[in-house]
Amino acid sequence: MGRFPSLAGHSFVAQDLIRARIRFRKADNAFLGMADMASLQDAADRLRAAILERRCSYWARRLVPTFSPSERAALPLAYRYSMAQMELATDIIFERSAPLKALFQRACELGVLVGGAERTTHPFGRRINRRYQGKLQTVLHQREAGHAVVRWYHHTSFAKQYTRGDQHGDRILRAETCSNNTHQFGVGRRLDNLSLLLTKLAATNDRSMALQADLLAS
Repeated sequence: MGRFPSLAGHSFVAQDLIRARIRFRKADNAFLGMADMASLQDAADRLRAAILERRCSYWARRLVPTFSPSERAALPLAYRYSMAQMELATDIIFERSAPLKALFQRACELGVLVGGAERTTHPFGRRINRRYQGKLQTVLHQREAGHAVVRWYHHTSFAKQYTRGDQHGDRILRAETCSNNTHQFGVGRRLDNLSLLLTKLAATNDRSMALQADLLAS
C-alpha cells in the first residue's frame, strides 16, 4: 500500500482548456470567466476515474520497485487504487464584495448561535441517533486576519464555507466538503466509486448553502 501526491482537478481542467486554446480567467481554483462555458463543463466531465487510474499507473511504474520479465510472469502484478482525502468546492461569484461580506458575516454568526446536532448534520444528509460515535461540531475560526471560516464536522469529514478574493476583492463564496473517509458518505474507497462520491460531495455543498440561506431568511 502506498500514497501518491494529491491531484488537483482545477489544474487538470485548466490544462485541458489551454490545449484547446479556449480563453478563461481563473483565481486560485475558481474559474471567473470563460470564452465557452460548454467547454468548461466538458473538461470537468472528462476528469473521471479512468483518467486518474492512468495517471496513478504512470507514477507507479516510475516509483515502485522494478521486476524482471520472469518475475512478472511468475507473479502477475496489478494495482488497485483507492480514495483517501477528497475535496470538492462549489464557488458562487458575486458582482461586488460588500454584499457578500455582510451576508457571510451574518450567516456565520447565526450558524454558530443556532447550531445543534440537527443543523450540524444537515449538510451531510444524516440524522443522529444514540449509536453515533464521532465528532459533531459547528465552529467558526479565522483563516487569516478578517477572513472567517465556518465548519461543520461529522466524524472525520467536514464541510466549510469561506470567502475568497480576486482583483476585485473578496467576492467568491466557496462551499467545500472534505471527505477523509468515503464510508461516511456511504461510498466505497475504490477509485471506480469516484463519480458517486463527487455526487455526494456536491449534494453536501448544496445543503450547506441551503442551510445558510435558510438561516438568513429566518
